[in-house]
Amino acid sequence: MSADLHHLGAAQCNVVPLTIQLDPSAAPLHIWDRCLAVIRYGLLMIDASGRVVICTDPAQRLFYNMNIERTGNLSSRQLLRALCTGASQSRQEIFEALRGARDLQISASFEVAGQDHTLQVEIRSVAGEGWVATLEDVSARKANEARADELARLDPLTGLPNRLLLRERLAEALARLQRNEEACALHLIDLDRFKPVNDTLGHPIGDALLAKVADRLRSTVRPTDTVARIGGDEFIILQTGIREAADAQALARRIVDLIGRTYMVEGHLLTIGASVGVALAPADGTSADKLLKNADLALYRAKLDGRGTYRFFEPEMDARMQARRRLELDMRQALARREFQLHYQPQLQLDDDRLIGCEALIRWKHPERGMISPLDFIPLAEEIGLIVPIGEWVIRQACRDAMTWPTGMSVAVNVSPAQFKSDRLVETIISALA
Repeated sequence: MSADLHHLGAAQCNVVPLTIQLDPSAAPLHIWDRCLAVIRYGLLMIDASGRVVICTDPAQRLFYNMNIERTGNLSSRQLLRALCTGASQSRQEIFEALRGARDLQISASFEVAGQDHTLQVEIRSVAGEGWVATLEDVSARKANEARADELARLDPLTGLPNRLLLRERLAEALARLQRNEEACALHLIDLDRFKPVNDTLGHPIGDALLAKVADRLRSTVRPTDTVARIGGDEFIILQTGIREAADAQALARRIVDLIGRTYMVEGHLLTIGASVGVALAPADGTSADKLLKNADLALYRAKLDGRGTYRFFEPEMDARMQARRRLELDMRQALARREFQLHYQPQLQLDDDRLIGCEALIRWKHPERGMISPLDFIPLAEEIGLIVPIGEWVIRQACRDAMTWPTGMSVAVNVSPAQFKSDRLVETIISALA
């Protein structure tokens, strides 16, 4: 092997038949001892002059599986050429690894892929003696790794692609968009009224329902499209090769109709719905993150419009959402900054026009935007959970103010449904009155 492995291609090599029998006396004893541990693999030993002095039966079988000729004469040059032909690394990379094995006395390892088999080849230089090569069939291991990699990209409940595989396919679709001007659409789907199914009938029923939803979604798309489950009751469809927005609109309409039909799950008749947000590429973005964000904004709009419908992304949706986020951030600080105020609406006894009390009405005096209507911030406060601490402040402040009123006057405070769900409501009222 000196011609190819020792000198890395400088001269011709001696050859011996590859069908040589295993013979310990053909190699120095200390080399043979090193090889006993790997005899269950394919084993080749090449002396310093380049002769193949040992080729075990497992090695011959592996060569046969890889369609490498095993009859006649085989030189180290031919062997190296045969191995390099199917290697996953380039020929230059293999030679660099072999040079390291020669100079640094470390092993050179690479894989050789055949039609049905994959070999792991490891070659180590033995100072002054030659080379030892071990060959292992790693086909089963590679198949298991490929299967594990595939499972890591699938949702275990529905068998649909998960978020990871969806992103990979979305990246491929966006790359085709750049090359071929091929448009695509993202349909972000959220199931309506799914949570009550889980809460009342249990998670096994909920899981079975999700599996049926997945089957319906599969049935409504083409083989070139991707249906993915990205968690909980959220699904995404990547629709590729669309010609115009009407193609995406037709699919969104089918999704809403199909998901909204009755299900039979383990004897239970179940009815849910679907809200769908749609983003188109390239009109609504040419990156995965941008498209996902815009589809989410469109989905939010579909929910606001009553659920059970679909909405396409529109640029003003982003502007409204940015304004909403700013309002939310300001409202989270408004309590600490004492920006909320209570205005009181008189309550009159109609019989004698006597003032008998007042109703407390909250107002927000923003330092930059001035007075903000409750219609603008109360629904947002209820949505994000801030209505509970804001409502508690209203109750306490109204009681403080009422203490300064004439005797006999009452104060009325509006209470949000979210406050009734809070365990602190009764305690808050008792504390405020005290």
